[in-house]
Amino acid sequence: MFVKAIIATAGNFSQALPGYQRIEVMTFIAAKIPGLDMSGPRRRSANLSSTEDLQFHQSGESDVSLQMQMFHVLLAVAEKHMNMPFQSTLPSSLLDFLLKGLVQRPKEIRLLALKVFENLLDRHENSRKIESLMEKISEVESDIEYTIDRCTKQDSMFIKKHAQQMFFYLYQTAKVANNSLQHYRSISNVICLLALEFGEAEVIVEIAGFMFGLQDLARKEETDLSLEQKCAIHAVVSMTLRIICDLTSIGDLKQHFLQVMCRRKEHYEFLMPSVIFNDEASIDPKHRLSDFAYFDRHLMINTLKMSGYDTSAIDIPYHPSPIQARTSSVASFADSLPMLRADSSGNVASIPSMMETKKITFEDLKNTLRSTEKKSPADTDFNIQKATFEEIAKHADSIHSDSHARLNRILETACRSTGPRKPDDLGNDLFTIKFPSLYIY
Repeated sequence: MFVKAIIATAGNFSQALPGYQRIEVMTFIAAKIPGLDMSGPRRRSANLSSTEDLQFHQSGESDVSLQMQMFHVLLAVAEKHMNMPFQSTLPSSLLDFLLKGLVQRPKEIRLLALKVFENLLDRHENSRKIESLMEKISEVESDIEYTIDRCTKQDSMFIKKHAQQMFFYLYQTAKVANNSLQHYRSISNVICLLALEFGEAEVIVEIAGFMFGLQDLARKEETDLSLEQKCAIHAVVSMTLRIICDLTSIGDLKQHFLQVMCRRKEHYEFLMPSVIFNDEASIDPKHRLSDFAYFDRHLMINTLKMSGYDTSAIDIPYHPSPIQARTSSVASFADSLPMLRADSSGNVASIPSMMETKKITFEDLKNTLRSTEKKSPADTDFNIQKATFEEIAKHADSIHSDSHARLNRILETACRSTGPRKPDDLGNDLFTIKFPSLYIY
């Protein structure tokens, strides 16, 4: 009771705070959860097929109990979160923390992390509408009106940066062998919310490709997943594709979807979301699905192409690959390329750009603009309280002139270190390299 009171208090307290402070509270709570640091998920392995393969800290029973309590507090705060740009709602540290929570060994932690994700993504209270879609998924018109806003530039940049990272960890979560049906129901809600909140054409295509990756996962024989779990993954795919059909309004795509769902309802009722997610399915372990019970990836690609969508993101089957860890300092792309010059024999040689002069850094500019030089005797004797207006103006002019002189000196040094090139050099680099005649127009 005491723990529940603390959790309720945290939620009620956060409700009175501005949105950005709620995010700070969640980040603070996340940093205090033992065994789950804020440095982000490890990305060493791309083949996390079961809980035995997870590369994260294995917590003791006491740590797991505390982690669950702290996650409940985090969920209580997330449930009070209001509409904000996703770049502010999910800063990198909090996003990496939640992704790490998605692949923890205790299944309770994974489920709570999914619930937190779901609440942070659901800016327009579409979760309840997604739940009601389960009963109407095979209907031609579901009569469900989702609340959808146009994707802002900030949100578009956010999803383009993090979409594949989210897909990878959601895929790994779906592969864990001790998942319950509730895990797959939450995964379904998270992916459907991603489609509704970021309804751009590019995002829709990427989510569709991800869905066919999950369908391929459920069709594999060599996984540790049970038949019930594979059926739940098929239900996740069908829920998301129905959302995509409603968002795109492509007739042929929706027709194919409804045909597959009608076949499933008639022959494989245990694949229906309303049956499998409510644990009402009776599945024969020897039962095998026919090909007509699956969604056709090639048909979807052709349909999207004919409707003007760029399908390059799904032309190649989805393969989960970990996203490289972000670094605090990223070198310039141009600086990483060697300079190509032609030697006297006409061969192209890669010559590193070696500058003998000192390179100018931001610190050099900053230090130059500061008054670090020793004060002259005149400056020491100058008393602004006793000086006349003309003397103060003259003194200010001298300081201004000194600053200008120092700035000019540093800029001249920078220009020399850059090494301006002559037009002749540019011509030699671009036009005197001997290419095979095949490449000459």
